[in-house]
Formats: sequence, structure tokens, C-alpha cells
Amino acid sequence: MSTAKKDLLISIGLLLLGLGAVYVIQTTPKAGKSMTDALTFSTLPTIYAGCLALLSLALASFSVGKILKERGKHEERKAGWNGLVVFRLISTLLLVCAYVFSLQHTHYAAATAGFLFLTLVLYGRGPIWKVATISLVGAALLHMLFIEIIQLPI
Repeated sequence: MSTAKKDLLISIGLLLLGLGAVYVIQTTPKAGKSMTDALTFSTLPTIYAGCLALLSLALASFSVGKILKERGKHEERKAGWNGLVVFRLISTLLLVCAYVFSLQHTHYAAATAGFLFLTLVLYGRGPIWKVATISLVGAALLHMLFIEIIQLPI
């Protein structure tokens, strides 16, 4: 299977994930009254999910263009996926889904730190102490940005 076909399949999966996230976010009942009319609990997640869907659509269109160009060529490139790539891809999608659902039951900073930690470990980004430090500092900075500065009611 060519790289363009793989990109197309991934983009379709991410597009479905983004559209599904927008649907779930928009149909979730509001937990409380927001401080402003412009920003609610669903504003930022909706923007993220919409961007994911739009970028996935762009990737899909580029992939279709590549596939059409490759159709004129009769040679097939060997670009196989090894087991580690497939494992990381599926694991990342599962981690994102678990992170989104964990936000309903845990504190934002704790869920974010756990997500960052597991993702960095999955991709082998250094020793555990560095990964733990990056996860905690990253979660604290994201908490400060979204909760303290922007004041999103997450």
C-alpha cells in the first residue's frame, strides 16, 4: 500500500474522530453557567475538534491528489508499516479518546499530566524522570493558560 493511500486512511479516521468530537461536545449538557457569553465549557474543545476535522480534510485532499498522480505510474513503491508504527498509531488514538473521556471524571491538570506522560513514554522520548518532569510542567503550564488566564470552565 502506498504512503498516499495510508495517509488517506489516516485522514479519514481523524476526520471521523474530529466530527464525532464536535458532535459529542455540542450535545453534552452544560455543567454550569459560564462567566462570559462568548466562552463556554465547550468553546475550546469545539475549536480543537473542528481544526482536527479541517486539517484531516486537507490531508485527505492532498492524499487523493497523490493517489491520482501515482495512478499514472505503473511502479508500486514498497512503503510498509512495521508493527511499531501501527501500535503507536492505534495507541495514540486510544490515548486521545481516553483523555477526552477522563476530563469528565478527573481534574484537568491530572488528566493532562497523565496524557502527556503516557504519550511521551509511548514514543520513547527520554528517561522516565525527564518524561515525568515534562508532563508535570506541561500540565501546570496548560492549566495556568486555560484555567487561570483564559478562565475556561473546564
